[in-house]
Amino acid sequence: MAARRHDIIAISLSDPRETELPAAGLLELEDPETGQRVIVDSGDAGVRQRYAEAGQRRREERRRLLSAVGVDEVSILTDQPYVQSLMAFFQARARRP
Repeated sequence: MAARRHDIIAISLSDPRETELPAAGLLELEDPETGQRVIVDSGDAGVRQRYAEAGQRRREERRRLLSAVGVDEVSILTDQPYVQSLMAFFQARARRP
């Protein structure tokens, strides 16, 4: 509703570890919402692939949701300088009709 009357821009801050599980052997992961813990073998290439795919699905779902409600998104990675991403977004936006 707000996006219809206001110019809203979402800034998505992501850490590469949200999609790239290091090959570090056995890891205990905890769901921050439920507190449920699980042990995974990050040395298993299949585990790392499924982790990456799940992260990609989350990003795509966020993009679809924001797009559906008319909100632009700037994606910023924690391992890269943010100024370049912001400048590229606003320069591209200025060229749009």
